[in-house]
Amino acid sequence: MGNHLTQDSIQRLNWLKLVIIGFTFLWIVACAGNIASMYLPGDYSIIDFIIEFIFLLFINVLLFLGIRQPRGVSELPPENVTTDAPASEKNKYAASSLSSTDKDLILKKLNTLREETAFYKKPNLTLRRLSEELNVQTKHLSQVINEYYGKNFCEYINTLRIDDAIEQLASSENDHKTILEIIYDTGFNSKSVFNTIFKKQTGSTPSFYRSKHRKSNACELSSVSSSGNS
Repeated sequence: MGNHLTQDSIQRLNWLKLVIIGFTFLWIVACAGNIASMYLPGDYSIIDFIIEFIFLLFINVLLFLGIRQPRGVSELPPENVTTDAPASEKNKYAASSLSSTDKDLILKKLNTLREETAFYKKPNLTLRRLSEELNVQTKHLSQVINEYYGKNFCEYINTLRIDDAIEQLASSENDHKTILEIIYDTGFNSKSVFNTIFKKQTGSTPSFYRSKHRKSNACELSSVSSSGNS
């Protein structure tokens, strides 16, 4: 599983490491202050004040960084986040100034990028990041996806991921891959989320889908062999 750590997971681990190091340092300083007050003469109230000041400063720095960079603390994988309203809202973009020509251009850029880079495989892909790659406004990309595909951003990305997984599971060339490897390869962070979306889209579990197509491929090969012998 270590090989499948996403950038999001690594970022969270870095935050955890920072917190642990910070509190360990404060604990060492506090212990040193207590030991000094026990064995050395003098007034150590100033040391207590410094320790409390450092502790409060550390907490405030963490809170400030969390506000400035919330993704490092709280961002969820794209399959668990809803960035758009339901596609059934017909008048959602009624006031949009985006022309049909501009929409077609954005759609063309989106499809070209998908074919060239398979961007949907990036586990931490967000609407903002994709719009930056396409050099279009986030709201305009969201509108194009919603209007042309009838899906919000997360639904669109997950559909592409499942389509890719379906293709891999059905191909005998990928028999050496485990289902878990295919899950991570297509950009999902969670096996349970993948299974839920896969079953919703295909009506079967990934393992059943793969075994069904393996039998189908075996039958096709048998048919070819029989016709060749005759």
